[in-house]
Amino acid sequence: MPEGTPSPLTVTAGRRTAGSVFLFGFAASLFASAFLLFSVQPLVSRLVLPRLGGSPAVWNTCVCFFQAALLLGYGYAHLSASHLRPRVQVALHGLVLAAGLALMPLSLGVEAPPPDRSPVFWLLTLLAIKVGPPFLAIAATAPLLQAWFARTTHPQASDPYFLYAASNAGSLLALLSYPLLIETTLSLSDQTWLWSAGFAATAAAVLACGGAALLHGAAPAPMRSASWPQAARIGMAERLHWLALAFVPSALMLAVTTHITTDVAAVPLLWVLPLGIYILTFILAFMQGSFPGQPLLLPLQAVAIAAAAVIPLFGMANALAMLAPLVAFTLVAAVCHAELARRRPDVRHLTGYFLLISVGGALGGVFNALLAPVLFRIPLEYPLLLVAACLLRPPPAPLPTRKREDWAIRGDLLLPVVLLVLTITLLWASRSGPESLRPVARVGAVVLPGAALLWFAKRRLRLAFAVAACFLIPTLGAVFGTEATARSFFGVYRVVQRPQDEAVALAHGTTIHGVQSTRPGEELVPLGYYHRAGPFGRFFEALAQRPVPVASVGVVGLGTGGLACYARPGETWTFFEIDPVVERLARDARWFRFLAGCGNRPSVVLGDARITLAANAAAHYDVLVIDAFSSDSVPVHLLTREALALYFSRLKPGGIVLFHISNRYLELAPVVARLAIEAGAPVRHLRTRSGTGGLRQLGAEVVAVAAPGGNLDSLAEDGWQVPEPGPVLWTDERSDILGIIRWR
Repeated sequence: MPEGTPSPLTVTAGRRTAGSVFLFGFAASLFASAFLLFSVQPLVSRLVLPRLGGSPAVWNTCVCFFQAALLLGYGYAHLSASHLRPRVQVALHGLVLAAGLALMPLSLGVEAPPPDRSPVFWLLTLLAIKVGPPFLAIAATAPLLQAWFARTTHPQASDPYFLYAASNAGSLLALLSYPLLIETTLSLSDQTWLWSAGFAATAAAVLACGGAALLHGAAPAPMRSASWPQAARIGMAERLHWLALAFVPSALMLAVTTHITTDVAAVPLLWVLPLGIYILTFILAFMQGSFPGQPLLLPLQAVAIAAAAVIPLFGMANALAMLAPLVAFTLVAAVCHAELARRRPDVRHLTGYFLLISVGGALGGVFNALLAPVLFRIPLEYPLLLVAACLLRPPPAPLPTRKREDWAIRGDLLLPVVLLVLTITLLWASRSGPESLRPVARVGAVVLPGAALLWFAKRRLRLAFAVAACFLIPTLGAVFGTEATARSFFGVYRVVQRPQDEAVALAHGTTIHGVQSTRPGEELVPLGYYHRAGPFGRFFEALAQRPVPVASVGVVGLGTGGLACYARPGETWTFFEIDPVVERLARDARWFRFLAGCGNRPSVVLGDARITLAANAAAHYDVLVIDAFSSDSVPVHLLTREALALYFSRLKPGGIVLFHISNRYLELAPVVARLAIEAGAPVRHLRTRSGTGGLRQLGAEVVAVAAPGGNLDSLAEDGWQVPEPGPVLWTDERSDILGIIRWR
């Protein structure tokens, strides 16, 4: 061998090192782009929340937009990889990335949505203008990088699907780190600047990968050229199957998100949990040899769906009722994604395959955020999607004879009906039957449908009908006794008759927003949270003893307007309400008469309270009641240092802010106490338990905060206590939902 000539071993080692660096560059770029893609979603949703209250629909609408943008990105990547030469692809994507860079640093401006109509299209337009270009550029990166890698001479170029796992790993890390690390340690301003810097760095890395792919390319022509042989044609049925397998977990992810966040808070911690599960199942499905097969996943999925279908029969509102939908969603996503991975086509169809997956995902977002609120007066999307998941299970094995097959088909239709009748009978017996039979009936009402669903699991049509039957029972129960139902961007409201309480109530999920008596002559008596023996009655009684009378009261959160029954002659009351549907229901004299008969005919200002309060600097109040935290999606932006400063600026001398913080899942008193102490303001806390009158006397918890320099001595004499402050000061830039969750 001539002197200075490298040995074959040295050349081989060098090639391996170069190949490793080459592969690492693509994997790292995919990881970074995916991290940016999925960290921007909760970031943007947090930025827009203060303008849209605390509705989980904010997250669902944002996800719908991001899924549509992802579809556009994948469509652009597919067309580019299929029709353009590699050099043109890289150059074009450089221009797309440059268009995204032109909008950095990331910002959503200060525009507010229209207060008198649904903000869905306002939000979609805002996102399209402010976030669309950089998001589309990053969204197209994953399929383009894989397509570029597939054209190279790298030994693993023939099957680049493993890179999709690296992409999803970045997505999962972003979703986990945002609520646990990013949101808790960085302000929103810092987050937007860091994301913008990350976008610039990733754009440079992606273009470097494109240049490397051109240097090591094996095919200079686009995928459709003769130099890349045609793969076997994929039929329409198979493409539709891809769509369905992508649609169901995507749509179910958003349905479950709404289901579990409606009664807690619209915060990234709870938003990203279903999305994280969704991404994790994708990662595992596309990592070869790391995901369980269908023989294990299908029985587990059947058990999870059975549990999710049986629990609503008993109207539970606890941790188990929140956990069951998550487990069911996890197994549904695992089964669908495993089947998608098993059906992945030849690499020649890679970009088209991912395009159809993104179409299915986008359709899932459109179904939940845009269609379901219009099509369904009540939230039927969650049970319907579980039924659809049953229909996507493998078909049953054919039976030996035609006669047995016919009987099995009849059973698919008849047995779920029998299950429905028997379950209704057992539920009736467990509540209204003979006392001696009730315990047995309660057990049977759980065991019978659970066992039947597991028995039906091998026949997907039978299982689907049985799951539908189980969900039909609580739906029918909700319909009976419901006088009216209305659905808006902010939730589903029901006007419910409660004969046992001699009352009619406005309900949002499991939260009661107001109660009016149906006893003649008691229509204007405050009930529910606001009954006279509770914190509100005691607060307004103490106010009446002050030497300076109350002249004006502002209330954030309308409900049915029952709080206005504490108004005295000469007082002016103003309600601030974000949802026009709530005002319409509260003014309907068929059910509620508070606004017509109490509060000296109070006015209602529509729009988010922070925006409308800030817009009217001339209005000042003796009392501001912040009544927006009783469970259904806590609007965190109404409970920050900046929010409290706004409330103080709208108080008259000696004024008081009263926070209604009754909540099943969140301990909000320490948050308010910390805000008050930081502001140098007196604070008092009172909590009462529910009485024996059912809905007429609900337990309530309130915190009163006087403006700095004021006092709450009259409340202290009535037993109000000074609450312990929490460790974290909530601001518009940072809050801590983990620290206040009631885990017990």
